[in-house]
Amino acid sequence: MSWDKVNIKKFKTPSADLAYWLGYIYGDGSIYYSKIGNPLITLYSNDYEIMQNYITFLDLPKNRIRNIKRYSNMEYYVKFRSRQIADILNRFGIVKNKTKNIFKKEFLPDFYFSHYVRGLFESDGYYGIYPEPRLSTEVRLANNDESFLKILANKLNKYGFCSQTYFPKYKNHNTKCLRIKSKFQGNFLKWLYKYSNKNKLTRKYIIAKNIIQYRRNKTNVMG
Repeated sequence: MSWDKVNIKKFKTPSADLAYWLGYIYGDGSIYYSKIGNPLITLYSNDYEIMQNYITFLDLPKNRIRNIKRYSNMEYYVKFRSRQIADILNRFGIVKNKTKNIFKKEFLPDFYFSHYVRGLFESDGYYGIYPEPRLSTEVRLANNDESFLKILANKLNKYGFCSQTYFPKYKNHNTKCLRIKSKFQGNFLKWLYKYSNKNKLTRKYIIAKNIIQYRRNKTNVMG
């Protein structure tokens, strides 16, 4: 790839698009530094749609298929080198060992928060509808950083989306989870996708709409 084709300006001005990709990169991205300190920024996904949207955000031509690579395990990735962009990502808490500093308000205004959270949930999140033995829904986010999830849970609670963190009983696994409680899932997902425009993963958006409909019908029956 030609590294000089990436549009650095996209990372310099706060926007809904930037907030979304910051969330996605935090979930499924990485920054690797060479021995001489040159950063390599990589985004991974099993969804080709995400890779296409990402190279559009970076202003890389969609018809240059070589921008999108694929591992033998079928996972796609896009990578580029930029010290300037790496420095900007560091300010948002996206570093070699990720931190919770991404919540600094001066870097991510609150009116972009839903876009950032959507990026997080579309990278490391899960939406599910379970028909048996009793119909139920699930909206959760997985992350290895317990402190990050607790900060995110507290912030979502302030928005009125009651959430909780829990620790799955996986053997030899450090994964922690943030779960949106059932009765808040519909409103949470409506907030998440209200201004999503082009930045959303179609397969998850379809599931989200089904959960929204189910929660609405359940509320009407109970009401």
